[in-house]
Amino acid sequence: MPVLGLTGGSGSGKSTVAARLRELGAHVIDADRISREIVKNDAVKARIARRFGDRALADGELDRSWLAHTIYADPSARKALNAIVHPEVKRRFREETAKAHREDPSAVVVWDVPLLVETSMHRHADQVWLVVSPYDERIHRLMQRDGISGEEAKLRIAAQLSDRERARAADVIIRNAGTLEALNRFVDALYDDFLRMYTNEERKEP
Repeated sequence: MPVLGLTGGSGSGKSTVAARLRELGAHVIDADRISREIVKNDAVKARIARRFGDRALADGELDRSWLAHTIYADPSARKALNAIVHPEVKRRFREETAKAHREDPSAVVVWDVPLLVETSMHRHADQVWLVVSPYDERIHRLMQRDGISGEEAKLRIAAQLSDRERARAADVIIRNAGTLEALNRFVDALYDDFLRMYTNEERKEP
């Protein structure tokens, strides 16, 4: 069963590409969803509270806004949080990939992971796609999506790997700088090529 690794910086449009791949029949495993589920676990919340203090929790749940501001402003805090969360994220990816394989041995599994390269998960994918987008558009999308200031959006992007660094690990670069229709057409063609290369099949029209 082939695994397609999908990554991109904040505001790049990676989630839009993931949504299109889901429409095309791929089994998409979303790292953000898994992370949100993991931090609801009481043991994980306790570890985070021990590291960051009670301020990390609000009414017994993780204060995601406060924690995001903290880790993007402080590399050591970001490293500490990743050390708590990432091993569990990788375990869940292994479990969900195996489950998808059992349920449909012919399925293409897409790992939708912002930190695909940083966590070395790209090494276990058959192909890696990187979504890139103009800097100003990324800033605008983050401000609109997360309700944050331009400065906060810039801080988040600066805390991540650059597109150039990610590109060293990518097999395909998707430049998201046009219309949604153009992006979908490009993704459709790439996915057809991927299917022919790794499954000897062609995509059926959605």
